[in-house]
Amino acid sequence: MSSEDKRVTDREVWFGWLVKYVDRLKKETEDVENLEELNGRRVSVMKSSNPRFILRNYIAQNAISAAERGDYTELHKLMRVLENPYSDVVSIDGVDKTALSAASEDSTPAADRRGCGSDGVGDEQTTTSTKDFHYDKKPPQWSKQLKVT
Repeated sequence: MSSEDKRVTDREVWFGWLVKYVDRLKKETEDVENLEELNGRRVSVMKSSNPRFILRNYIAQNAISAAERGDYTELHKLMRVLENPYSDVVSIDGVDKTALSAASEDSTPAADRRGCGSDGVGDEQTTTSTKDFHYDKKPPQWSKQLKVT
């Protein structure tokens, strides 16, 4: 199959799915008077089915690296987050948080702590977080260097 054939096929499949989805939405809203209420229920079902927090290798490595230095704060925070992965609000140290940064505001960047370069990756070691590391955002650049053994 040529790339042009694949593009055409993909477009047809995508369009077919989109038509089915629009039809489904129309059926769901046929006898509904309050669309906001319906949308609220749909969002609630989606949130109860899709966790906000998922343990990824780079998140685990961040907690492991901190624990290896004797700092178990990150591990405790991670455990609290994973106790209720579907929640938008997690209580850490009695404070409810909606955005979870792994490191404290006054933390030293990982590159300074571990002697790593500005990209956060050392020659042989992975690094831990900077204050911009979040559990529910895109992975940091250094996580691309992680190897599972």
